[in-house]
Amino acid sequence: MRCVISWGLVLGVSPLFCPLRAFASGGGPVVNPDESLARLKDGNARFIAGRSKHENNTPKRRAEVAHGQHPFAVVVTCSDSRLAPELLFDMGIGEVFVVRTAGQAMGDFEMASIEYAIEHLGASLVLIVGHERCGAVRATVEALFPEAPGPSPAHRVEHSPEAAHGNAAHGDAAHGDAAHGDAAHGDGHRATSSDKTAFSQPPRSKGHGRGHVGDDDTVPPDARDHIHTLVAAITPAVLEVVHRVPRAELLDAAIDSNSRNLVRRLIRESPMIKSYLVSGRVRLLAARYDLDTGKVEVLR
Repeated sequence: MRCVISWGLVLGVSPLFCPLRAFASGGGPVVNPDESLARLKDGNARFIAGRSKHENNTPKRRAEVAHGQHPFAVVVTCSDSRLAPELLFDMGIGEVFVVRTAGQAMGDFEMASIEYAIEHLGASLVLIVGHERCGAVRATVEALFPEAPGPSPAHRVEHSPEAAHGNAAHGDAAHGDAAHGDAAHGDGHRATSSDKTAFSQPPRSKGHGRGHVGDDDTVPPDARDHIHTLVAAITPAVLEVVHRVPRAELLDAAIDSNSRNLVRRLIRESPMIKSYLVSGRVRLLAARYDLDTGKVEVLR
């Protein structure tokens, strides 16, 4: 029985753990977290090179997993149509458990899905993948900092209602950078006009559910959309990095910050996931997908 150093050290939890191979409550063997990551990296390399094998997509494979699944990894991504995880990682039926929402927004349902995949299906890796030019993060940046003459984004955020709400509701969003790494890391890509989506509208009313931005209570509940709740969920990631980077780099920095924040949230809000992380059975990582090259890069 051997122990290894885990990303728990990077994430600020104990790295001492054994064993690496165990069994899920569903009965299947648990793959070593490092092996799980290696499989995804290898699959992504094949995808980039145009050499995807498309294995485990046959009628035989379909029959093999018809009565049980044992995915080795959970991949959490944006719902963007350009980000199909099974394609990006050249995976087949039953290999990865996928959770997708716009901007990787995470609430109870998404967190429960991840817990289920770890506890019952035996997934040993949770990879949260943001992507460049993300429309949901872009919408949040534009809602907080409309393109207009005036103070810089860093100044405006200090005096905005959204900042007050974000700091009160997410007091620890900008906490723990020393333990978790610098979130202000971008690759220089800028959003283009083609990436403006239905998300690109400012929040207009208070909402219900997992968060809200805005102060207009005059809009009837049945007339409100839900996009503002998505903007509210991503707001802490933007506020965390707005003071650290130039305006031109804010979108990239916020995209990475959002993914890192979700890793921290899983550890903070799910005792079960944290226990598996500490024991070494699970590894949690944030990553970024490059729309131009097809490369998925783990954020350090």
